[in-house]
Amino acid sequence: MKFSELLPLITPRRKVLLLIFVLLLLGSGLALLNPWIAGQFTGLLIGNGESVFSNINYILIAWLGLLGFKSLLSFATRYLIGATGETITASLRTRLYDHLQALPLSYHQQQRSGDLLALLSDDAAVISAFVTNTLVQLLPLFITLGGAFV
Repeated sequence: MKFSELLPLITPRRKVLLLIFVLLLLGSGLALLNPWIAGQFTGLLIGNGESVFSNINYILIAWLGLLGFKSLLSFATRYLIGATGETITASLRTRLYDHLQALPLSYHQQQRSGDLLALLSDDAAVISAFVTNTLVQLLPLFITLGGAFV
């Protein structure tokens, strides 16, 4: 399957995929805040006075809030990725089933039934996983990588 053939499967869900993308970008930004807060905590413990926070309690509250928000964001992202992936898989399987029904009987007699079942079950899920797990999450991972180097 070519990438241009994936677009009709992606475009009906582009708003949800864009929301997933934004949530992943936000998660990348929050992941980069974790070492910053740890540095602030270390600076306050050492006592060199280079901390934005005036008290250890404020750092711990901020850290706890960050972890809680990251957990909620991760849950929402995973839920949307799972739901969207299943929707894309169902759509792809329906299109494939309709196409197989339109083929002549001679085609089905030449094919092994296991190959057609694998096409309906496994291959559709692989394409859906590529869209939701690889394609959408690629740029946020690069942003996290770049932010970690900075």
